[in-house]
Amino acid sequence: MVIHLETDSFNGLKRRNNKLPKKRTELAVLTVTPKGFKLLERTPGVSLERIIASTEAELIIEGEIPEMQI
Repeated sequence: MVIHLETDSFNGLKRRNNKLPKKRTELAVLTVTPKGFKLLERTPGVSLERIIASTEAELIIEGEIPEMQI
């Protein structure tokens, strides 16, 4: 999974409307936080195990992760 992040020299993450940016990949939707990537949704048919195995960065998983509504 490849994720491109926009950064600035002040806080490392660009915020839009005072919210942390969301990133969509072929596997999942994540929110970029100072502690790592928080998993919000997964692509239909993609298992949580595959997302974990494909992510090198710190991954935050809270509760059950729903599939994206397409």
